[in-house]
Amino acid sequence: MFLRVLSSLSLFSLMIVVAGFSAPCVLAQTTASEKSSPAKYPSFKEARTAGREFRNAGKFEQSRDAYEAALDFDSSNRDRNEVLRALIYVYPELGEWEKTYEVAEQIVENPPAPAFASLALSSMVGIATRKNMGDALLQRYQARLEESPKDRTTLIILERAVTMLRHDMPRRADLLQRLIALDKADGKPLDFDRVAKLAFTLRLADKEVESAEMYQDLAEQVPSKRSSCLAEAAESWQRAGEPDKAISLAIEASNLGPDAKPYRDLYHWNRMLADLFLKHLAKAPALKHYTAARQTAKIDAYREQCDEKLKLVQALKD
Repeated sequence: MFLRVLSSLSLFSLMIVVAGFSAPCVLAQTTASEKSSPAKYPSFKEARTAGREFRNAGKFEQSRDAYEAALDFDSSNRDRNEVLRALIYVYPELGEWEKTYEVAEQIVENPPAPAFASLALSSMVGIATRKNMGDALLQRYQARLEESPKDRTTLIILERAVTMLRHDMPRRADLLQRLIALDKADGKPLDFDRVAKLAFTLRLADKEVESAEMYQDLAEQVPSKRSSCLAEAAESWQRAGEPDKAISLAIEASNLGPDAKPYRDLYHWNRMLADLFLKHLAKAPALKHYTAARQTAKIDAYREQCDEKLKLVQALKD
């Protein structure tokens, strides 16, 4: 009996000893395995896909981590910017506003196309509005502009924020003028879209004469947009109380026909001229442009408006 107990105790002790020596070995093996394991996301594509899937599932911390991992890989400028734009949606959900601003700034400074940066900024300002962070966004970039009055990135972001959050057209015009002055100082070529945007903003800021003159200058400088600019100038002169100048430019634009790629779109070019001709009771050209506007309208509301205007035109005497 004693021998049996002793034998059992010896076996038990042996098990304890074996366990005591083997446990650290297992731990060591696990640690070594972890160290030799591949990265969580072995490629840009897999990291970006994971970021998107986590975001769609509302798992924003995991989405952030995956997207940030994607940025560590080499990728095309467009792919990188796509990830940065995705982070504009993710960071605010985590309250990480500084990071939100930083990725927006990176997009502005190196976009794959100007429209890409424009859409990204609109998204950021829209999210800030929804999250009640609009005032903080404005204060941040206004303070930055005071420190660096010629910082292009700050001017671009602030122009979009002022437009969307405050609808302050005089302030927007000032920011656009500063950007255009920077372009000239840096020897950059004429940015048609930016100058046209300024001309349009001046009209909204009740500076119709300046707007009209700027559009006419653009018509001379950019022949491919001549007809569009003349039509816009005509509208500004009409609002400035200069109907003779307005109708003269409207006739010239109509005779030229639309630009190959109108400044806004074909509907707006026709509609603007049609409205001007109707104000001057010019039946034939008004009929021509309302008919064309209706044909190029992309939504029912525009077509219905044209139908109503056509009734007024048809009632005019020949």
